[in-house]
Amino acid sequence: MKVLIVLLLAVVSLCHALQRGRDYMQDKVCQDFISMGKDNFRSGVIIMNSKKFSSATFEEISHLVKEVVSLAEKCCAPGTDPNCYEDGSSALSAKSCDENSPFPEHAGIATCCTHQGLERKLCLAALHQPAKEIPTYVEPSNEELCEAFKKDPRDFADRFTHEYSSNYGQAPLPVLAGSIKSYLSMVGTCCTSPSPTVCFLKEKLERKTLSILTAMSNRVCSRYAVYGKEKSKFRPLPLHPSLQASSIFGPLPAPSSRMVSLGTWFLVPRVCQNSEFYSCGLVLQPQTSNRALVMLAQKIPSASFEDIFPLAEDSAEVFSKCCDSMAEDCMQKELSELTTKICTKLSSKDERFADCCRGNNLMENYLCMYSLQPAKSTQLPEIQKPTDEQLCSDDGSHQKERYVFEIARRNTNIPEVFLSKLYDVFHNVIDKCCSAADSIACLTSKRPQLRAEIFRFLAKANELCGEYTTLTFLEFKQRLKESFSKTLPDATPDFLTQLVEQRADFASTCCIMNAPPTYCSLKIKTEIGHTCDHDSCILI
Repeated sequence: MKVLIVLLLAVVSLCHALQRGRDYMQDKVCQDFISMGKDNFRSGVIIMNSKKFSSATFEEISHLVKEVVSLAEKCCAPGTDPNCYEDGSSALSAKSCDENSPFPEHAGIATCCTHQGLERKLCLAALHQPAKEIPTYVEPSNEELCEAFKKDPRDFADRFTHEYSSNYGQAPLPVLAGSIKSYLSMVGTCCTSPSPTVCFLKEKLERKTLSILTAMSNRVCSRYAVYGKEKSKFRPLPLHPSLQASSIFGPLPAPSSRMVSLGTWFLVPRVCQNSEFYSCGLVLQPQTSNRALVMLAQKIPSASFEDIFPLAEDSAEVFSKCCDSMAEDCMQKELSELTTKICTKLSSKDERFADCCRGNNLMENYLCMYSLQPAKSTQLPEIQKPTDEQLCSDDGSHQKERYVFEIARRNTNIPEVFLSKLYDVFHNVIDKCCSAADSIACLTSKRPQLRAEIFRFLAKANELCGEYTTLTFLEFKQRLKESFSKTLPDATPDFLTQLVEQRADFASTCCIMNAPPTYCSLKIKTEIGHTCDHDSCILI
């Protein structure tokens, strides 16, 4: 496993090669290609590009991999022309811009292709497709696995690596790579075993922790990426951890340098001077503790803010530290420590958490707690609203988080994807007013409208999702039909059926725990509509 991680680190190091001249670039590529070997180099390229182009077909990725490996193989042979790499990468860039290019498609390619030389390569290298919010990979039966493996072992390995990487590409690279290696080893062992059924049972049991870790880290890191972008604040350097790689790759350049990719095949972190393609000099530091705050508040509403908030911050710290980490054991080690903290703090306060914490496998315990459904809302005192002065004080951020916590624990049937919208708007209004010349006057004028829109938003969210978690799906659809029939007595049966199916589809996707945030944020706007009776609504 450690050998594989070292090899993948070598692949990633290619992404960080500096523009120090073509001789440096070719030397760096060849050094890593030779040290890894062609097959391992090729496997690494499949993983990285399947992560980057999550919607690409296997055929598109295969074309790209073939070109990249061919370029390295050709230009790393003894006595190669010094211009080999530069000419080859330029040809690869030009091929990407051809209208009949076999490579993965992207809407930004046309813009990149208006540039020339290095600028075109940088632009193409920065393109990537959004990660899959809902993995679509379905594991075949043991018999189907072995049939495909025996037919063509290499093709099977390539296809699995592509599909698994594109579905679980938000998991930290060492976790993803380790899971792929473990799975392929299991298939290779069991499909040649005299007792494949027994073998698969044994092997799947042995890799259970790794399977859980891969699925969980992909889930939490995908949400960390989304919520981090929405709730970021700018801080000056030092750099994001993904750029602090001097211990692996040597010293980093000064911020005026540019990091480039090998041809067009990797999306890489970089520091740059003024460029239309990137944000430079400032690095986004995601603030995702509010998501964990909402999740825990809804699972255990009897716990206090003082109990929950430190655990929420610890959760955000784990994701910040490990989602982009190249340390092999970062996610498992940090999640295990976090699980111990949560169990120590909350198991005495809630029987469901206590049950989850009784297991000996910390990864299974974390999955158990993460998968708990929100508790039923309890009767709690009226929320104590912070004063205008408190919101703009040094403790203002804490006041905002406490307010969101109080809303979440009182509305446990409203998914966090809804409440995230409230936090964003609440945060933005408060920040704008607190930076205004007369902050108190600003808050005094804005808060009444914001409060009214929040109540309207919550009422609509409860209408959309309130009964979904308490009824079976068929019961939920029947209740929808009855409700629409009352509000639209003249509607035709076909139209009512259409409304029911549309609302049921929304609920089954966005009224669940871990609803896909990007997809659902757009759907929520459509389903809820305006939160005020005029054109200048604060929320929607």
